[in-house]
Amino acid sequence: MVDRAKVEFYGSNTGAQQTTTRIGQLPTQVVVQTITENVTAVPNSHLAESVPIVCVGPSTVRTEESSQSSGAQENGTVVEELNTSRHDTGADPSIGLQLALYVPAEIATPIEDLKLIGIWSSPFYHRIVLALKMKEIEYEYIEEDLTNKSPLLLQYNPIHKKVPVLVHNGKPICESLVILQYIEDTWKQNPILPSDPHEKAMALFWAKFGDDKLLSSVFGFFMKQGKEKEEARNVVGENLKFLEEELKEKNFFGGEEIGFVDLCLVWIVCYLSVLDELNGIKMCDEETFPLLSAWMDRFSSSPIIKEIMPPREKLVRKLQKMQAALLPK
Repeated sequence: MVDRAKVEFYGSNTGAQQTTTRIGQLPTQVVVQTITENVTAVPNSHLAESVPIVCVGPSTVRTEESSQSSGAQENGTVVEELNTSRHDTGADPSIGLQLALYVPAEIATPIEDLKLIGIWSSPFYHRIVLALKMKEIEYEYIEEDLTNKSPLLLQYNPIHKKVPVLVHNGKPICESLVILQYIEDTWKQNPILPSDPHEKAMALFWAKFGDDKLLSSVFGFFMKQGKEKEEARNVVGENLKFLEEELKEKNFFGGEEIGFVDLCLVWIVCYLSVLDELNGIKMCDEETFPLLSAWMDRFSSSPIIKEIMPPREKLVRKLQKMQAALLPK
């Protein structure tokens, strides 16, 4: 089954006019295999209320709409040309090298409108960006200013008034863990959650642990002073031990590939070394946490992580200002 094909229509009379359609899940009976294997040819006269589409797997193809100047001519002719020496087309000679699969118009859905409202330094925003990149989903990014919240943010997230917010075809989804699950349910390619129900439940558990226990303890340590800071450091160490244990015999929390829990813990890679620098204490050292340290190195060296890492010096300045504003004077 073809997961997705991007199809561009060019009006034959206007030339430059263009619309784009995506195919979500094509029914098996109308799927044509890749261009090197098998392609079905249908003459123009066989059209009748359908959209001409060349299906060559999840890649970009083109069709060209014709004017309906005669009753016999329907929705258009296909401009994708193939090598007939490798394919016995059985097509009408008037089509020549042009091959097509004609899919009913109701199967084609309008191009998806996807927006992500975030802020460059937000660890919750970073996990959403990673998921979208892993699934190769295009989106429009809107940078938010949390010191002067935009009408758009207040419209789409009136309850929490926080980022990130994913807006899919005008419908908002809020809270990063909820957004990740929505992305997984909506776009099936390159899954980030395991299919096994128990493994999936455990991934959600560790993601929640990362937010509720580890992240809160790390920033609690960051904002404490004196004896309270030492106590907070011990809490961080206890939480890191749980993750160390979970990484036994695994490269990533989901196994051999980056998955849901890794995305949710991306803030460790982005933030922890900066917090260490500001506090003068290394919270996750190689001797105490060898598996977690190796995971951090492995994760941070991944090309997809390098693309989303916030500028270090800019992040240092931001956290310095935050610490100065929140610590007791």
